[in-house]
Amino acid sequence: MSLDLNTFKNQLGVAARPNNFYVTMSVPKPAAGSVGAAPIADIRYLAKATTIPAFTMGIVEIPHIGGRRLKVPGDRIFNEWQVTFIADETMGVHKLMEQWTNYIKRYDFSQEDLTGGNDDNSYYGTVTVTHTDVSGADLRSYQLDQAFPTEVAQMDMSYDNFDQIAEFSVTFQYSGITTKNF
Repeated sequence: MSLDLNTFKNQLGVAARPNNFYVTMSVPKPAAGSVGAAPIADIRYLAKATTIPAFTMGIVEIPHIGGRRLKVPGDRIFNEWQVTFIADETMGVHKLMEQWTNYIKRYDFSQEDLTGGNDDNSYYGTVTVTHTDVSGADLRSYQLDQAFPTEVAQMDMSYDNFDQIAEFSVTFQYSGITTKNF
């Protein structure tokens, strides 16, 4: 069976584009409260690249008669998630990520690890990536629940890079995803 181009175009409609997205965050108040960090709104404009979060469905194998195994769904495992930010001259987003990780565990080890109990002691935030259409209207969002940064990557500096913009990546861990269609 052959498909003609018009049938394909009608089935496809308007294709989703990977460069139509934005990222928003809600960080713990103590981590965001320091002077010099980026306003949370800036994150939407400074996120350069990311992905729709991935997950893996675990499998539990149950032994059965004759050596066969019945495979049943197990726990859903949420993979780490990464976003690349553009660094502006204020380094606001980088400072915010430093403050958030410092709030979790200080550089000088003088603060105990937080347990995430109530809102005053929680180091969890939410991070949302929203896919948009070509006009900028929201299509679907993925909210990473109980998220926190685990790595603020290096930012390369070099005299050879005079025609590039500085950028860095942040890796997050999270406990679940909440999705929303618009």
